Amino acid sequence: MEADTDGALAKIAICEDERIVAMDIRTFLQRNGYDVVGVYASAESLLASIEATKPELVLMDIHLEGPMDGVEASAQLMERWSIPVIFLTAYADSPTIERAKRTQPFGYVIKPFDERELKTAITIGLYRSSMEQRLRRSETRYRGLFEDGLAAIFVAGPDGGIHEGNKAFRELAPGCAGLQDLIPDTDALAELWLALSGGSAYGPVELVLSAGKGRTVQALLSAAPLRVLEQGFYLFQAIDITERKSLQDQLNRAQKMEALGRLAGGAAHDFNNIITAILGYGKLLRDDLGDNPHIGAELDGIEDAARRAAILARQLLVFSRSEAGGSSVFSLGALILELERMLGRLIGEDVFIRMRPGEGDHVRADRSRIEQVVMNLAVNARDAMPKGGKLSLSTGRVALAAPVDGALGPIAAGSWAFLRVSDEGEGIDPAILPHIFEPFYSTKAPDRGTGLGLSTVAAIVRQADGHIELASELGSGTTFTVYLPCIDAEADAAAGIEK
Repeated sequence: MEADTDGALAKIAICEDERIVAMDIRTFLQRNGYDVVGVYASAESLLASIEATKPELVLMDIHLEGPMDGVEASAQLMERWSIPVIFLTAYADSPTIERAKRTQPFGYVIKPFDERELKTAITIGLYRSSMEQRLRRSETRYRGLFEDGLAAIFVAGPDGGIHEGNKAFRELAPGCAGLQDLIPDTDALAELWLALSGGSAYGPVELVLSAGKGRTVQALLSAAPLRVLEQGFYLFQAIDITERKSLQDQLNRAQKMEALGRLAGGAAHDFNNIITAILGYGKLLRDDLGDNPHIGAELDGIEDAARRAAILARQLLVFSRSEAGGSSVFSLGALILELERMLGRLIGEDVFIRMRPGEGDHVRADRSRIEQVVMNLAVNARDAMPKGGKLSLSTGRVALAAPVDGALGPIAAGSWAFLRVSDEGEGIDPAILPHIFEPFYSTKAPDRGTGLGLSTVAAIVRQADGHIELASELGSGTTFTVYLPCIDAEADAAAGIEK
């Protein structure tokens, strides 16, 4: 008795237009324990019943009644259902055999057939079919593991060409055809080939990979010779760690800023004590000396220097977040208009100031600190235009439909009040853009700045739950856009909140 791999009787269909021969085969099969699911005289009737009977093997005469012969029916059985066929034929001529071979039959039995020969052909055919099904299931399973893997997996040949890659690889580097396109670091590529050509595994190594269209990703790359293929093929795995690296860099920067903040806060408090003493002794000295114009001028210089030092100490305290401030509701547009005269004196006559206040730009923040943001950005713009130019300040409300990249991190979608400061200056070198908000970083001469201006701006904006967007082009100027959470001024007025 023949059974399939599940222990059930093997299901066989017979397609034979000679009724007596068909009945003999049916009797033989049933006597030997097979389940005959149908006997058909034409290929059309056989194909119409396949979905219902689902045979595991078909015994097929080549010459059948009807327009379709056994060879054509066999091709459809394999193509549509992967059902194997054993041909039963009285025709053993070469043209017929060659035509039948193209359908990849599982065997031939020549009429009149010997029962032992037929049983052997059926046994071998069923076993082969079972093994091929298991192979297909295994291939499907492992193809799924390969294709749906979270890591990017691909195969490269001896010439570096990429022969196959899974979905994650196609998403990581769409259209990438070779390792030279994927790994721009020629030294790293040479090191990889040296390891693989010697039969050794490579990695995991952290590399920058080209992701196409000018994009790059940080990845952990591993590779090893692929033993199951011919020599010279290699299996690669790349794990995208770009986000992990970005988060690690953010953490490192945050820890650095926290340490600098503690240092700056402690120094500023001590500095303030010294400044207070200098100003106090200066006042006592002025009282003792009376109205001496010569000494008075020198005391003015001492007090002026002390006051400038106090401003620096206050910036340090803001940067360290050690100085608490009160919040109020106000319009950014009204704020810049109030500062216009002061900015004119601060910036100088060579720079033309243009004010463009907008609507819906009410925020809740420490007003004095936002004033400092305006002043610092304006001074920064002035210094970028040593020969003069135009300084533009504008405010308003903007609705971001989707998150955008900001200088201090992603800016969430939604409504924001904005303060925009633009200059026509020299622009900022792209190489230094990542550093401009770092404390004590400055490209100015030592006597032109402390390196705290923009870091103070960043600290104040962060404390106000805001963001900064920066656009700069060498030779064309720079635009800083400060985004702050906007509020409904009328609703706040109704609630009695001070403007």
